[in-house]
Amino acid sequence: PLYTALQDLVSKSKRSFADQKSVSIVVPRLYGDNEEVVGLSALMLGDVAAFCTGNRDCVFGSINFSRLFDRVQSITTTETVRNIAVLLSRLAGLPSRSLYIVQPLLPLLVHLLAQTDDLVLRLICKALGSICDNRLDCIEAVLNLKVAPRIMELIRSETESISVAGLYLVGTLTSQVTPRMCEFLDLDLLAVIQPIGMRINTCSHVAWIVHNIACGSASHLQAIYDCGLLPGVVDMLQSNDDCLQAQAMRAVAQVINRSTPAQMTQLLRTNVMSALCGMLSDEEYSSFARSNLNVLLSKVEPVDQHLFQELLSQYPNAVDWAAD
Repeated sequence: PLYTALQDLVSKSKRSFADQKSVSIVVPRLYGDNEEVVGLSALMLGDVAAFCTGNRDCVFGSINFSRLFDRVQSITTTETVRNIAVLLSRLAGLPSRSLYIVQPLLPLLVHLLAQTDDLVLRLICKALGSICDNRLDCIEAVLNLKVAPRIMELIRSETESISVAGLYLVGTLTSQVTPRMCEFLDLDLLAVIQPIGMRINTCSHVAWIVHNIACGSASHLQAIYDCGLLPGVVDMLQSNDDCLQAQAMRAVAQVINRSTPAQMTQLLRTNVMSALCGMLSDEEYSSFARSNLNVLLSKVEPVDQHLFQELLSQYPNAVDWAAD
């Protein structure tokens, strides 16, 4: 009977807004003793919440996350945990909410990061990422829960999908400049991602992280130079994947603009001049290439005339293009 009632609720909610009374009848089942019923209730409520923002708000406002947190700690079946993760990922979706509203949800999400199931971890990373996306207050709230060591474990995972989920979450948590960014650097983030930086499924996230860290302090930028990631990120400028190329452009532009003249000479040991000059003939990217060539050459010329002349000789049109 419960299963039939829940199916009926989902069916109605996919045709119109969820009925608060019906949702309130189902929600207490999340805290019950029967794990199968808990999982089924979570799955059904997740389906209701996914239909529209109004339904999601209705479900979100009906759940006591402290009680659900207590219940989750004693759940033993993977399927039930998965269903709860589905529910939470849908409740955490856009549009973004204030920290005051999502705060009760955070301890539960962070608790589920300790799980080992691939699907659960991907859903929880997605949920935390949705909450924290470009939200400094939410980022700091999550980092205050000491998640950095666990996220680093996810990145080190031999399961690529888990590693990618961890990289995505780091990208989100470093999307705003905060002193807490050092927590990841202190845990050797750049050294950990260097070996996996050029994999097809991870390189876009790595370029995103490089951009974010380059936005930080001078020591953060130097850490990027020291870790050996820049040559690979520069090579991404020539990628045929538009999304990957866009991430690489943001990263390289940030590095060029923040670099000192001494660091710029180090950057020039990569393929950056060839990549930028190769983009000059493409109408879509020529403006990007010109502006960054201009910045790069203007930093080199005053401090290293010999290197500057070498660049003129090797790339004779670069200065003219940049000047235009």
